[in-house]
Amino acid sequence: MQTQQWPSRGLAIAFYLALSLAAGTATAEVCNLKIVTDASPDYSDIPSLLHSATAKWGSPEEKCRALFYWNHTARRQTAPMILHGVELTDCDR
Repeated sequence: MQTQQWPSRGLAIAFYLALSLAAGTATAEVCNLKIVTDASPDYSDIPSLLHSATAKWGSPEEKCRALFYWNHTARRQTAPMILHGVELTDCDR
């Protein structure tokens, strides 16, 4: 039974570099990607928060309630209550 002889480390590195150069160089672009959902407002900055939290409401009173609600919800640090093995949150379901 013959054992396979591995090339020296220098030869392996040279092969890898040649393969990398032959494949070309990859370019990348950095973008300001922002992913939001309808389940919570956009907290990336103040104008985005105001727009996303109050867009569905018309009167100033409703907008104020929406901001109060999201501020209250965002500051909650306790775990949800568990009832019959299920976590209960303040979702309207």
